[in-house]
Amino acid sequence: LKVLRFSNSAMSFWGAVIKPGQRVTVSDSQGDLLHLSQACLSNPKGEGKTYLRVEHDKKELTLACLVKDTQEHCHLDLFFSVADVTVFHVEGKNDVHLTGYFEPTVREDSEDEAEPKAAQVGKKQAEVQDTPAKAVKGAGDNPQRSASDAPPAKKAKVAAAVEEGPQRPADEAAYVAVLKKLLAAKKKLTLAEINTVIVKPAGVPKLKNLVKKYKGLSIEDGVVTLAA
Repeated sequence: LKVLRFSNSAMSFWGAVIKPGQRVTVSDSQGDLLHLSQACLSNPKGEGKTYLRVEHDKKELTLACLVKDTQEHCHLDLFFSVADVTVFHVEGKNDVHLTGYFEPTVREDSEDEAEPKAAQVGKKQAEVQDTPAKAVKGAGDNPQRSASDAPPAKKAKVAAAVEEGPQRPADEAAYVAVLKKLLAAKKKLTLAEINTVIVKPAGVPKLKNLVKKYKGLSIEDGVVTLAA
């Protein structure tokens, strides 16, 4: 029995040599998804059928039936959440090589977690706007000189910093319009960036659902762009 796993930052290769009667248990503490790509016989000698089976979610299912000189390999495109115990085993006379890769789970709530950032930014901007100007002390100047006496260029920067904040569209249609306008200028935005600069109105669905509803938007791997 051999089980191989090679990792990188995005996904990791997984492979196993399963002999007849042996059981391979797959689990991962990070809750990854296991994608099975292919099963094939390894130097088959025995005649008859070789079955690749899986035990998952309290069920046993047959994934492939392999036969020497007839059907020695089988392409697979199956995902297993290995947060639960997943067991592969072989029935027959030949070894089976099973290959695939681990793919990190995409968190569906990533968009919702980013939304409070926009509210926090808006709160900080309001606090800055409501805070009285503090005395500014400069060399050779009156130590009680206020911020209102600062040079015009500096006052303009302060005003811009106060006024700049998340946009707050009134409804779903306005939200989509603001989003498209930003994408036209920025080309692409992550979910976190969007929810920092736009406050989503109550009742507006997640972006992955808006993309299906409105033409002209596209989302892939958490990045939103204008559709071609």
